[in-house]
Amino acid sequence: MRAWTARRLLRRQGMPRDEIRAVLAAEDPVAVHRLLELHRERLEERIAEQRRLLTRLEGSLARSAHSGQPATIAGSTSPIGARITGSAT
Repeated sequence: MRAWTARRLLRRQGMPRDEIRAVLAAEDPVAVHRLLELHRERLEERIAEQRRLLTRLEGSLARSAHSGQPATIAGSTSPIGARITGSAT
């Protein structure tokens, strides 16, 4: 794979530029694997956090649909959006 292709793909994955340079400069496949594994772990943590937030949002929206009140996220006082009417718009 060409360096510019790898650089572009890694940036699309959100890898920091300094780590991309380290990956591309590494001559040891074990070092490359370690850097990619570290990045993979960060991506998995980010996905897990997004799933937790989505679960909280779904719960809040479901509660607001039943109460007719604007939806809020637990621990927040600001409404998510307009009142939930139960109809898809």
